[in-house]
Amino acid sequence: MPARGSNWADATFTDAYSYFIKIQKQFDKHLISLSANGSPQKHGMRYDRLPMAIYDKSFSDKLGINSDSVLLAYNQIERGRTYNPNWGSTTNDVAYMGNPFPDIGNGGQFNDRVNFYHKPQINLSHFWTPSDRWSLSTVAYLSIGKGGGTGLKNSAAKLPETGQLNVQSIYDGNTMNTPNVLYNATERPSTNYLRSNNNEHFWYGILSTANFKLNDNLNAMFGLDARSYKGSHFQTVYDLMGGDYTVDAASNANQVNGTYIGDPNFQNAVRHDGDTIGYHNDSFVKWGGLFGQIEYKKDRITAFLTGSISTTQYQRVDYYKKRDLVLDGEVFSQVVGNGDRFFYNGEDYIVATSTNVVNVVNDTTFITAGSNTRYIVNADEYNNKSPESRYASTDVKHFYGNTFKTGANFKINESQNVFMNAGILNMAPRMDVVFDNNNNEIKNTRNQHVYAVEGGYNFHNKRFAANLNAYYTRWDNKPPSSIPQVVTSDGTLYYNITGLNALHKGVELDFIYKLKNKFEFEGLLSWGDWRTTSGSTSNVTDDNGNVVAVIDFSAKNVHVGDAAQIQTAGSIRYEIIKNLYIKGRFTYFDKNYANFDPILLTGTNKDRESWKMPSYGLLDFFAGYDFTYHKVKFTATSGISNALDITYLTDAQNGTKFDATTATVFMGMGRRINFSLRISY
Repeated sequence: MPARGSNWADATFTDAYSYFIKIQKQFDKHLISLSANGSPQKHGMRYDRLPMAIYDKSFSDKLGINSDSVLLAYNQIERGRTYNPNWGSTTNDVAYMGNPFPDIGNGGQFNDRVNFYHKPQINLSHFWTPSDRWSLSTVAYLSIGKGGGTGLKNSAAKLPETGQLNVQSIYDGNTMNTPNVLYNATERPSTNYLRSNNNEHFWYGILSTANFKLNDNLNAMFGLDARSYKGSHFQTVYDLMGGDYTVDAASNANQVNGTYIGDPNFQNAVRHDGDTIGYHNDSFVKWGGLFGQIEYKKDRITAFLTGSISTTQYQRVDYYKKRDLVLDGEVFSQVVGNGDRFFYNGEDYIVATSTNVVNVVNDTTFITAGSNTRYIVNADEYNNKSPESRYASTDVKHFYGNTFKTGANFKINESQNVFMNAGILNMAPRMDVVFDNNNNEIKNTRNQHVYAVEGGYNFHNKRFAANLNAYYTRWDNKPPSSIPQVVTSDGTLYYNITGLNALHKGVELDFIYKLKNKFEFEGLLSWGDWRTTSGSTSNVTDDNGNVVAVIDFSAKNVHVGDAAQIQTAGSIRYEIIKNLYIKGRFTYFDKNYANFDPILLTGTNKDRESWKMPSYGLLDFFAGYDFTYHKVKFTATSGISNALDITYLTDAQNGTKFDATTATVFMGMGRRINFSLRISY
């Protein structure tokens, strides 16, 4: 199923298709099924948030912003709501996926922020039903993901008249660069080019579940879940944009580089399209768990009790850092890169870099760096080519988790029921808060804990149905969106935030009422109060456990950002004739705060509320018609989204002054009209 076209914001697009195949066979009481599905896609993005004045000056003025001063500070003018700062135009012949309808050779749109990915999944399933009292289902699965996102190596100037990236100047500059004889006497190096941050994975696992009917009232379910995941993260040259090659001499600590004119090792730093640059590391995750559930049904009561235990292990391997040495069972982390020499006598060690002077006198090795000389006695020498070396690897870090959930439903009568559920989750932290990008284990990493309870009431009859539920969720040790860091005399150290807690509570109501046979009215109300609830003092420690910095922050009663916590909606659907309908819907969004980083709430900004975005409402219209022709079913639909073409914000990032002036935003999409046709048989 293909999907291709331009999107609302400038130079954004979608180019995708999806596929699905399934083969299955019944053997007596066994059913075996093999299926595969995937959806290769690429899409252009509007990546950078900007101040509101650049998108819509009048909207910005209404919020009390001095729009002229903002535009002056950014050296911009009002560009319109569809403005995208991440694209430009070129007349060059480009081998680039950024143009959904390529006009290669005659120029076209060049979006430097393109996401592309393909993640097919293959499932082999076996279902066995030996009796009407028990059954077993097992699914083995494999997923191989490849893709990433593009971006320019260096920033690009913008054309004053359009605000677009001056992509043509990059091509012109690369084609006119002077050849560097150290690498190639005739070819021209690219000083700016398109690169891709790749995130690939190889993921396989098995999920097996056994169901037992113990008696007329009790059912039991038990199973296991095991997974293995390898994530590969690396950067590649995507498009050299007019040049012939680029140079990456510093990223890989084990790379041998040239040191004199005519040295062939200079070629080790040459990179062409598709070559790896910048970084390369793998993440290894193994997960295993056992789970079980007991369900009770009798008369008006249904109840369940479920639990699980799990183990998660993480490891990180970096191919661009200096290599480890494993000597006598002891690991010396990242001690030998290109030109390094490691001297070890079983008790002490000294590392000599390529710039140090090494002299050996009898059984003593002297290492001189400037005026400083060190020595070691009876030492063996190792380097990054020694058999004892390995890629820089972390220890395997283990976390154990468990869950407990219970709930019950009571059927009052044929039209009404009430329910309540409660659960406790003890979950492993994300891997990106366990190890930093230098393979250092982040101190004081702890499990996440979630405590949740919800209850509700349901009513339904022939004309009216409604659902009302309330929830209360406390999330302790919630990991930050990115690893916090602090610069000390020991360099940049990463640390973890423990005790970063959040509380989510709210009420939700939805209903549908059939006014007449052809009219339906639907309503929705969602009210939430989501806040971070903690302040904490975090100690930053070095590898020796010494406290080198103290981070004191507080985010008590600060609303969670980037989500509208109040939503109301109403719609009316009218069936004109059988299978032909029209529908109108209005949705209102409120209590939406700008996204923020809680650990920046220090000093005078402790417990400071983020900027609250303006509320807004959207009016949408839809129509659809189903019909069959020669046993082929057709479904035609159309819609008008944001029919009133109102201006609104979907996302915001809190600024330095916690107000509308310093916030950067993404604008919501204006009026759009769409048509679709689905064919099935």
